[in-house]
Amino acid sequence: MNLIISSLYAITLIAQHVDVTAAAHLTFESSPAVIYPVVTKQLRLRCSVQSTSPATTVTTPTPMNTTNPGILVIINPQIQSTNDDGDVSHVMSIIIAKKDNTTGQSVNVASVTAYDQATAEGPFSGKVRVEGSSEQSHATSELGFLELIWDGPAEDQAGLYTCEIFGLNLDKHSTYLRTSKEVIMSEPDIASLVNFIIQHDTVIQQLESSNEMLRDEEARLQANLTANHEGLLREALKEAELMMSTVTSSQRELDTILEKVEHSLIQTGKEECNNATDITFRHYYNSTPAVLLSITDAEFNPNLVYWPYHEDFGFQVYVQTVDNYGFSAFCKRKGSNSFANFTWFAMDKNIF
Repeated sequence: MNLIISSLYAITLIAQHVDVTAAAHLTFESSPAVIYPVVTKQLRLRCSVQSTSPATTVTTPTPMNTTNPGILVIINPQIQSTNDDGDVSHVMSIIIAKKDNTTGQSVNVASVTAYDQATAEGPFSGKVRVEGSSEQSHATSELGFLELIWDGPAEDQAGLYTCEIFGLNLDKHSTYLRTSKEVIMSEPDIASLVNFIIQHDTVIQQLESSNEMLRDEEARLQANLTANHEGLLREALKEAELMMSTVTSSQRELDTILEKVEHSLIQTGKEECNNATDITFRHYYNSTPAVLLSITDAEFNPNLVYWPYHEDFGFQVYVQTVDNYGFSAFCKRKGSNSFANFTWFAMDKNIF
């Protein structure tokens, strides 16, 4: 027992030069980086291993037992590494995990391996679209990728995500890369909703312009229809008609949304940030509306905090309950000399 303890304390790290080829970079992207309920239509998370260039020489410590030279202690620095750059020639697996907002534990969302197709895992199965491959793409510099797609993302999709890849380096030894990305959820303010409606109006105008161009193109194709090119021109006409049908359908959908906005019951107000607040709607709704809150008029007087004391300040506001007649909000202030108001925005849920 004493010999073992002595051996553990007698480990000496002897530096030796090892050539390591930094041949890959792990990229983890979120589009968008911030999600807004109702407004954000889609969330994409994409983790990919990008092939990079040059070889570099680094110094790697090799542990030796100086008390008992017959015992060699081996440490693999690549397995312990959490960098997003490393020597990767083959990808064996890619895993995207999410930190559970309640338990704090990391839960696998999806994975792809050299033996299994890209798939969602556990509680995420059937709730997210997954695409990915562990094979190198000859068309791009990717050695592998894994992509998650949510339609209509909400609060459950916000949080900290990690991407890990396990692979082989040029010497056929195991290697490991890891990186993380945080997706933030934020309630849209009134200005964001107005901008959302304006953008949709712009899209409608663009679709109308495209529709007019397609009509002109259809007329041109019909004018140029001849016996020699009848087959090819008819195919082109079918494609143009299909595009026009798609544009018309999208335009109708946007017209419906704008019509609902114009005829919906929208109410706003401002209240002081002071713990629990019950608010009654001036006009009642037929069904439970959506309520959005945001902090405004935040102030803090540092002159009332005397040296050597230091006091942080901050604000938090959220909806506790909501029904057809009103809602209950809770606004919390941090700091005895802080002050703020919060604005609220209520609207029918069936607009979108």
